[in-house]
Amino acid sequence: MFYFQYPILKNLFPIVLVALGSTMGLYAQMFSVPSREKTEASDRAISVGRLNGTYQIRADLATGGAQELRFDPMQLYYAVLQTPGLVVSGALGSVNVCDTGTSCIYEIRDFHAASINGIPLNRQGRNQFSVPIGLMLDFRRSGPKDQFNAPGAYFGVTAAQLAAGLAGNLRIGRKTTLAFRTIASGGLALQTQDSGLGLARQYDATAELHLSGLIGRYGLVVGADLRGFDWDVRYTGLQFKSSPQQTHYSGKQMGARLGLRF
Repeated sequence: MFYFQYPILKNLFPIVLVALGSTMGLYAQMFSVPSREKTEASDRAISVGRLNGTYQIRADLATGGAQELRFDPMQLYYAVLQTPGLVVSGALGSVNVCDTGTSCIYEIRDFHAASINGIPLNRQGRNQFSVPIGLMLDFRRSGPKDQFNAPGAYFGVTAAQLAAGLAGNLRIGRKTTLAFRTIASGGLALQTQDSGLGLARQYDATAELHLSGLIGRYGLVVGADLRGFDWDVRYTGLQFKSSPQQTHYSGKQMGARLGLRF
């Protein structure tokens, strides 16, 4: 596994994001097949729900030891906005990481955006399958609730990853569709409070039941989401007894949500 030692590479991170996004946009235009039907308003949806899972931060110190912070169980509330080719979600919540004191309550904020275009595997038939490819951006910030914005008191990680997987839409009724998508991704992880840079790995799985046209163009969506991630960062400046050589962020989470198609 390779890591970048020099803080100047942190300044190149936005350039990498723009390059990846431009490349994926051109790739999607070259290989995606336009639908024969006009995109309808019902392709858009907004939903809200609750996430449960675990989140762990482990810092390997230069002295040979390690310090660890574990959020278990972790419960967050989240919202998802879906449009054709783009999914944006946000989550927030708090968790107790020790027994007593206001500094034991940690706040967590998440942001996720995925620009996904599918390469169709079949163009006819009742059920449709495709290979989704795209760019995924994730940002997670956590810290003591009473000093969430204090310098050195929080952990912040941004990950930019290329993603690919398998997706399908299974028509189970005249107005009912079961959709699924599984994606594996890999890319770069940037620790936002200093110059740490490393590698990111992640998997996402989503299943949704779509009920269309219940009241005019409006319908319902019921969704379930599963995510696991590993973000490794080196050469950080976290506020431990001595500067860690590597910080490892990992976690798993599962959520359920209900929303409106419009």
